[in-house]
Amino acid sequence: MRVDGRRVSLKDQMAELEHDEFTRRMSFRETEESLSIQQEDMEEAYQLTQDQIQAQMKKIREAEETYKQLDQEHLKDIEDQVKKSGIMPNQFCVFSITLA
Repeated sequence: MRVDGRRVSLKDQMAELEHDEFTRRMSFRETEESLSIQQEDMEEAYQLTQDQIQAQMKKIREAEETYKQLDQEHLKDIEDQVKKSGIMPNQFCVFSITLA
């Protein structure tokens, strides 16, 4: 076989094939390692995101409970004021608004 106009020995051809195979395997190994690192990074980012979502959900549930409690207290205050005023809860107040 000739390469660039010179004859290449079988030994040189084998050495070149071995080198090419070694280079291919190293490239494959580097790719695997790189993908493995990327996968670990993505899994960590996913877990971090999940933790952040869970923390936000916990805050939302706590806020909902706080608002429910405040609403109950407010309704209790209204009920107490209605009882003090003597107005029956089923009575309605009608307001007349005149627009000019």
